Amino acid sequence: MPSDANVAWMGAGPKIRPHEPVPHDVHQKGALAIMIGVPCLLFFVVHLLFLYVYYFLPYTINMIWGLLMTFAVGGFVLSLNIRWLTRLFLMCILSLLWGGFCGIQNYETHVREYHFIEDQAMYHNVLPGEPAPGRRDASVIYFANTAKSYGTLGAGFKHRDMYCAAPIMDYYATGEENAYYWAIGKNCCLQSGEFWCGAAKFDKQYIGFRGPAGVVLEEVEDNFWSSVVWDDRKYFHLAVNQSAARHNLNVDRPMLVHYVEFAHEYQEQVWINALYEVFYTCCLAFTVFAVVGFVLHYAAVRRLPSEAKSNW
Repeated sequence: MPSDANVAWMGAGPKIRPHEPVPHDVHQKGALAIMIGVPCLLFFVVHLLFLYVYYFLPYTINMIWGLLMTFAVGGFVLSLNIRWLTRLFLMCILSLLWGGFCGIQNYETHVREYHFIEDQAMYHNVLPGEPAPGRRDASVIYFANTAKSYGTLGAGFKHRDMYCAAPIMDYYATGEENAYYWAIGKNCCLQSGEFWCGAAKFDKQYIGFRGPAGVVLEEVEDNFWSSVVWDDRKYFHLAVNQSAARHNLNVDRPMLVHYVEFAHEYQEQVWINALYEVFYTCCLAFTVFAVVGFVLHYAAVRRLPSEAKSNW
């Protein structure tokens, strides 16, 4: 039998408790960083794929996005018993959906137009009286130095914004009734008689020196994404039809152009707008995922016993 001294010594020692399993929510300190960082990284990568690669390899990017979504959904289903991992995969699913929508929206709004200007044909010294159907492959038209927009014949179609259109005609022509090319813009005209979109305000300076440029508005088929990104083309055509009806102009398959001073500057601005869209949406996504991650994380920690919190 152990002596009284041994018994006293044994009783004074630390008490050994049976092993208590640590909940899954606190099994590593980096869970919060992973829960915020992984969805943000996915959002950023998907956005960059649509910005730089989608135009060249659309089917490949769609397949990559589908594989990532399949992995995220599968991980969510298989991790239902691990609470923090379930929340992580759920945030990844939301990140892929949101990133895909923002990426395709940025592509349809900016990136597609940038590549359209880059890849299509450019025509120089074009007279406004030359029929537009013969230049349907154009992305940029450099008009002759006698061309100008006729704001007095312009019109605006009101649909929340004012969609403006004015015919581009020869400055010295008289009695010309065919209007093949139309300058367009938003919120830069009155419903009739006034038009100051783009380079229209500099028309008098150009006459006899150099012609303005027209960046062609690409004609695309109606589809799901064109309606999602608020396609403005139909409202510009309605403005053209209003002007033609008021001033008895013959309109045969009109070509709509952004009336600009320099086409390359317009193209550069389109790309800058695309980059700004990526920066803005990524900052917004990081803020949203950070707030949601902190809320989910600390809501879970508050429900844990003190022994589990000490292991965090």
